[in-house]
Amino acid sequence: MLPTDRKRPPRHRSRPQDPRRLRRGRAPVEAALAACTLLALVGCGGEEFTSSDSAASAGGAGSGGTTAAGAGAAGGDGDAGAGAGASGASGPCAGANDVCVPPAPSGWSGPAAFYSGGSEAPPACPADWPNAEEDAFSGVGPAAIECSACSCQQPAGGACSPPTITTYQGGSCSVALNTLTLKDSGACTPLPQASGAIELSPPDLTLGTCAAVGGSATTDEPLWERRVRLCGGGGPTAPCGGGGVCAAPPPAPWSQLCIWREGDQACPAGYDAEEPLFQGFTDTRGCSACACAAPTGATCAGSVTATNGPAGASCTAFGPTLSEGVCNQNAATTWGAVKWQITASEPGSCAANGGQPQGGVELLAPLTVCCLPTR
Repeated sequence: MLPTDRKRPPRHRSRPQDPRRLRRGRAPVEAALAACTLLALVGCGGEEFTSSDSAASAGGAGSGGTTAAGAGAAGGDGDAGAGAGASGASGPCAGANDVCVPPAPSGWSGPAAFYSGGSEAPPACPADWPNAEEDAFSGVGPAAIECSACSCQQPAGGACSPPTITTYQGGSCSVALNTLTLKDSGACTPLPQASGAIELSPPDLTLGTCAAVGGSATTDEPLWERRVRLCGGGGPTAPCGGGGVCAAPPPAPWSQLCIWREGDQACPAGYDAEEPLFQGFTDTRGCSACACAAPTGATCAGSVTATNGPAGASCTAFGPTLSEGVCNQNAATTWGAVKWQITASEPGSCAANGGQPQGGVELLAPLTVCCLPTR
């Protein structure tokens, strides 16, 4: 008996690979490698200004061995070069003069072109940085102030009042009868009891007071030793390597690119601090108040004449003029009335004081400005 025929398994024959398929398979891998290489090479030069003199970036090589341009020109069949060119779009800045700067840290504003000058007003913002963002100043120049002279008006409220007399019984100043204040100047004062002796006190001088005038302040606007301006609007225009942004370089006299923040702050790492700047001030300049001293040179004087007669006599026939501070005696008879008459009365004058410059200008509202160093 013949053995049964067995079926043989089918044989699989490999076909030769198409070389074109192999090249198309390798192209994405080569493109990825070229892109990684480009990213490793492109940078922004740290946090200093980095000028982009060349807008082109080297791309990866295609399978054909041709170096691709940053715009994505293809090497070989073009697939690998296109991948490398896309990565180059975030590399150098497009403008020949643009600079690559880091973005402003969180909480800070900018970047902006920075101008620093003397006491004159800052110039208008340049065309590439047209927006006036902040103005600030530092250092107070001579704060001029003038005070008008102080003077005093004539004393008011003063008086030259009648004197007081004491009458005595008999012809000596031993037994007092009455003490009374005489009537105003020119008026007759009848005595309640006839007296043979009288003591006379001086008239009462009351000093007035003087009103002060003057001491008004005239001031000029404060002058700042330094004035600065920050102008924005010049960037960022596009990203650049290392996480930076492209910006137009500041033209002279706008010397640097800076960031700013209100208050007295510490600058972030990689930035240079400007001297303290301020945006406000309080002006306490003025003149001390004018005042007047007590009057000097005031006078009050008068004369007292006595009339002989009984108590209550009229002042028709006057006798002697009495003296102050002594015992005036009437040896012959008694006095029945007296009259006081002012002979001198001057209010005097007051000396003025005050009207001196005082106060000053105090800076407020600090502004911190931090600038990128230039190469």
